[in-house]
This record gives sequence, C-alpha cells and structure tokens, in this order.
Amino acid sequence: MDANFSKRGIIKDKSWTSGNKRIDSFIRGKQLDASVNIIFEWISYDQFKFVKEIGNGFTTATWKNGPFYYNLNEKKWKRKPNKRVTLRYLYNPQSIFDALLTKVKLYFIKNEFLNKIKSEGFSYGMTQDPETKIFIFVFHEKYFERDSEYCEKCGEEYTDKIFKWSLNEKVVLKYSQNISNEMLNEVILENSSVGLSQNPDTKEYVVVHNKNYFEKYCEKCGEEYTDEIYKWCKPCQVNFLTNHFSHRMDKSEQINDFILEEQLKINCPDDIVFEWIPYNQFNFIKEVRKGFATAVWKDGLLEYNKDSKKYERKSNVKIALLYLYDLTDEYLKKVKSEDKCYGISKNPDTKDYIMIFYEEYFKKFCEICGEKYNNSLEIKYKWCKSCQYHKNKKINDFIQEKQLKVSYNSGDSGTLFEWIPFDQFSDIKKIDKGGFSTVYSAIWKNGPLHYNINKDKWWTRESNKKVALKCICDPRVYEFLNEAKAYLAYTNQDFGKILKIYGISQNPNTKEFIMVLEYAEGGNLNDYLCQNYDTLDWLNKIIILTNIIKGLKEIHQKQMVHRDFHPRNILFRHKEYTNICISDMGLCGEVDGINETKVYGVMPYVAPEVLRRNPYTQAADIYSFGMIMYFVATGSQPFSNRDHELLALDICNGIRPEINENEQKVPKCFIDLMKRCWNSNPKNRPSAIEIEKLILVFYTSYVTEDLKFKFVTKFESNRQSEIKKQFKEAEEYRKSNHLQVICTSRSSTNVLTEHSECLSCVIY
Repeated sequence: MDANFSKRGIIKDKSWTSGNKRIDSFIRGKQLDASVNIIFEWISYDQFKFVKEIGNGFTTATWKNGPFYYNLNEKKWKRKPNKRVTLRYLYNPQSIFDALLTKVKLYFIKNEFLNKIKSEGFSYGMTQDPETKIFIFVFHEKYFERDSEYCEKCGEEYTDKIFKWSLNEKVVLKYSQNISNEMLNEVILENSSVGLSQNPDTKEYVVVHNKNYFEKYCEKCGEEYTDEIYKWCKPCQVNFLTNHFSHRMDKSEQINDFILEEQLKINCPDDIVFEWIPYNQFNFIKEVRKGFATAVWKDGLLEYNKDSKKYERKSNVKIALLYLYDLTDEYLKKVKSEDKCYGISKNPDTKDYIMIFYEEYFKKFCEICGEKYNNSLEIKYKWCKSCQYHKNKKINDFIQEKQLKVSYNSGDSGTLFEWIPFDQFSDIKKIDKGGFSTVYSAIWKNGPLHYNINKDKWWTRESNKKVALKCICDPRVYEFLNEAKAYLAYTNQDFGKILKIYGISQNPNTKEFIMVLEYAEGGNLNDYLCQNYDTLDWLNKIIILTNIIKGLKEIHQKQMVHRDFHPRNILFRHKEYTNICISDMGLCGEVDGINETKVYGVMPYVAPEVLRRNPYTQAADIYSFGMIMYFVATGSQPFSNRDHELLALDICNGIRPEINENEQKVPKCFIDLMKRCWNSNPKNRPSAIEIEKLILVFYTSYVTEDLKFKFVTKFESNRQSEIKKQFKEAEEYRKSNHLQVICTSRSSTNVLTEHSECLSCVIY
C-alpha cells in the first residue's frame, strides 16, 4: 500500500482538539503535507510517563504509544511504543509562541533535506498540561545531542561556532582608497577575511585576511589563481613569457604576432609554451625524408615545475623538425593544431621556417608518401590509406571503394582488404597451375589486419602469415576485379565457407595481377579423397558433404552462381576435413547477370543444359554437387570409364555415372538424393537449402541411438531407422572391401559437332 494513502486513513480522525484553532489548523496542515515522512499529531498529556525536568522549560519523558513510523516490510504505518522524547514548555507570551510555530516548520524542512534523524524527524507533535494549561512541543530525544544545531541551555539555534584567540598571527593586508560595495562583499564572502582596519596616516582602508588568503590568490598580482592546486596564475605567466621572450623573436612581424597569439592561449600549467627557438639550439640534425628531420634541442622545452611553482627547462630533448613551405596564418594554425608543437624556428642558410614537434611526431606520418595517418589503427600498423594506390584507375577505385566500407571501431568487416606491395612476400613457391592462373604459396611479412573481437576488440596484424598468391596470366582488369568482388561478397569471411581474400598485389616484373588469398593447409577435396578414401567412413563422408553444401548455400543465398564447381575447387582450411571452404570464384556471377554461353569447367561436373549453351543457373551448381556426391561415395571420378571425346554428347543424352546399390553398397537414400541433383530437368533438382536439410537428416539418423527415435512421429521414426540401417550396412561393406580410387579428371576442352539431341554443344 502507498505510504501517503495509508497515512490519509490515520489523519481522518477528527475527534481530537487542542482547544486552540490556530494550533489545530497548524497540526492538520502538517498532517496533510505529503512531503513530510512523519505524522505530526496532537498528543494527550496522559501519554507521557517518567517526566524529568532538565531546566529552562525543558523536560524529558517517555511517550507510551510512541510516534508513527512507516514499516516498509508490512507497507503500513505503525507506532513505536515507549519512545523517549524531549518536551519544551511554552511559558512565553504569544509572540514567542508564534516564533516557535515557525521553528517547528523549519524543523520539518531540515529533516526533509538534511535527513538528521532519518524517518523519525525532529518534532512529533504538541500537547498541553491539563493543570497549568501550558502548551508543549514534543521533540525527538536527540534534540540536545552534541552535533545538534540547538543550544541545550535555551533551546535556541546556535548563532555561530566557538573560536579561539590566536596571538601573533601572521595576516595579509589588502589596501583600498575607499570603502566600496565590492570591498565589503569581499569581507563578508571571503572565508579568509578576519576584519577591517585603516591606516591613520594615509587614511587607506585595509581588509585583513588570515594567512590562508594566498592559498587562493596570487602573491604577485593578487588575482585569483587560474589553477589553485598548483598556484598557477595566468596573468603573471603571460606577463613572464612576454618579457622573457621579447629578445628572442624573428624579424618577421607575422611570425612574432603568431607566437604571441599562441602564448596568450595558455590556460593551465600543463599547456605547452609555444616559443621562438634559435636555429643554433639544434644539434645532430638528421633528415628523415623530404621536409622532415630529427634533432636534439640543447636548452629544451619549457615546463612548469609544480613543486617549485615556476617554469624550468628540460635540456637535450629529442625533437622532430617539420619544414614549412607555406606561411599563411591559416596554414601555421593548421600545422600547430595537429599535435604537441613546441615552437617555430628558421634555418639561417636556406631561410626555411621550421615547426618543432615532439620526437614521436613522425610516427603519425607515412614513411613512404609523407601523408598523415587518419587514425590510431593506421599509426599502429603503418597502414597508409594514401599508399593504397595503383596507377590503374579501376584497381585504385576498387580498393578505395572497399576500404570506405570499413568501420575502424567495430569488427563488422572481419579482415581489412588492402593493396599489398609485392616486396611483402617471401619464400614464394609454385603449387599449382590452371588454364587462367598460377597459384603460389608465400609468406606475407606484415600479415593481414584482423579485428580481434575476443581479445581486446581492436585491430591486430597476423605477421608472417602463409598465404596463397593467385597470379592471373591474362591481366584483364575487369575479370580480375570481378573475382575479387565475388570473394568479398561474403563479408563474414572469418566464419563462412568461402575462401578468404586479404587483398591484391602485382608482380613488378611480369605485371601479373595477384589475388592474395587464404592458404588452405589441407589441400583440395580431389587430392584428399585420393589419399584418404580407404580410411574415410560414411559418417565423415556425410560431414564433408554437409560442409560443402553449406558453402554452396552461402553462394546461392547471395543470388550468385559458382559455374566451376568441382572437387579441386573445394579446399580444406586445415588438415582435419571438417573445415571446408569453396575457392576459385573467378567465374562466379549474379543469377540475372549471366548470359554468357561459353562452357567452362571439368566436363563430368558440367550440367547438360550448360553443354547445350543455355545460361548457367543455380541448378547447374546443384548438378555439379550431385557429381561430387558420387565422387565422395565411390572414390571414383564420374564417367571415369567413358571416352571423354563423346562424353558431352552422352551427358546431354541423359547418361549418368553407374552406381549399383547392392554391389557398391551406397545407401539408397543417398542415391535417391544424388539422382535428384543430376536430374536432366533443372527444375526437378532440389535447392541447396533442401539438400542441406536432407543431409542433416542423414547425419542425425546415423548418430542418434535407436531408443531416441521414439520421441518423434512414427513415420519419422521409421524413416530415420531405415536411413540408419542403410548407412550401417554401407559402412560394414566399406570395412570389408577396399575399392580402387580413380581420381583423374579432364577439363572441358573438347569440341562437339552438332547433334539433334544435344543442339549446338560447342564447348570452349
């Protein structure tokens, strides 16, 4: 129940009266005040026992019923019986009685804001001695406590604290010709003021302050300290700098005005004092690059010593020199505002003006182009956006476009895409060669820039990273950038099933463009199956296919088509086979944007409609996946027993790889899905999402114990039991038979003549 609501129920009682209308009105007013956390009331005098006089109209007593208090647990007002209280008798005339009523109001206010006695308050109510007719205020028992603001002798509020005389005290005298309001206000308001005086000879008035006056005011000028803690006075410091440096100035009025303007800007002891520095103050000048040099400043910078309370020099300081080639005021202010700038100088021989910065200043500039880094990320890794430049406009625009999408304060981008100088690569080794490119392994010295979301939520480089360099033999920029764009379409590369791309480069000798890709330690699916097929059980075959279809689903969900989907383009990130990614995105394109009728890829994996020169679709990728299922299940390349000269025609005529459920012991459910994938009609093939769901059913059926099937429907239970049985039989057959693995495959370079069934199946 609300405290004020329940309080209203208590104060409805109107059976009491003090016999005095003013007092009744006052009590009811206090009871209706919702801001007060006690109930002020008229108390019958017979409620008090153990009354003991303490003098000056005050007694102590015990209140039998006691005051009301609000019980937070029970959410209601209750009384605290046998409460000790202080009674103040009103012997005084009516005027004093009025003053006391006012004081009771003040007690309530002080209780509300100062919380002196928490919820109990100072004043509980009023009563009247029935014999003497004297009215009495009932106060809290701690009314006369030592920390109280009320006098125990008279009950009045203390007028001031107790002071002790202090002889021979050192004081501060502040003179004034006239007594002004400002002077009197200072005496009243300033804590250090102890009095006024007057010089009898000069008639000057004197404000007398104690020794604490100079804790707040400057001893030199009398102004209030700008920084009271370190006794730093801006007017005095500006005056010191103006006088101290007046002889150390340049002949140029523009430069001198600029220096004075900057010196007037100091506002605290930690501010840098900007000054004119003679050129002969510099030792060991060493040029870093054009326009930049380092040196040692003999006298060193001026710093405020907070102990001695004065400026002192820190000698032999290493500094950075920035040579200026523009002397407009705007340029000078821009340069100075960039960082800690100590001053300006001039080379007497070359007449060049020089800005002097702290030693670390150059770390904020690119060592190659001299441009300033844009943020702390670029400074830390010496990664210059301006240097991410290539003379080819298309390449340059592509890099800039991708980097503009990067949020440097979040991990949304995963890995930063960048231009990588070719000299960053070492230990370059050739590992593969295809029709359009050659692939090398290499060590990238600096390594890729990742956003570390787990460790410190910041960008970190993975130095000496092994990468794959895909060198494009035909340097057509458009096709090259299309492939890079296809990789970058999958922004969540750190967790996806598409091979990661780190950036692009160029071989300065061959002029070949290079894609810098993730290096897949485990090799490709074709080689893996050739080497490990005998030991690969059916559970692991299912896991491999699950990862492959997840990657294809990623591509299809982006409304893209791979167009070259076969085992050599399926890679293992690590030597364990579970972490799979899809590579070779060079032919990948948008579903609605592929009108090209040229046929690319490995013949057994190319869909019949593509051989008929129809556009590539996602269904063509599904056909390729069906052939991959065959390779994973049997260990043999599709059509390995057929003449490749006529293979395209056979495929168009509906010929598919031979598989015998009984002889090869491939699960029937597996064969059914595989045949759906390579159906001659693209519309009858399942989607990547549907295939993923079905393969997941294979997996759960295989690993789930029979008893757990009872938690699903009878139909589903029978289905899963049958799937489990088929895979177990296939696994038993695998263990007892060693199949010959046939891994060779040929790319589609054959040319077919026209055929009525195959239309114009010309393959390039």
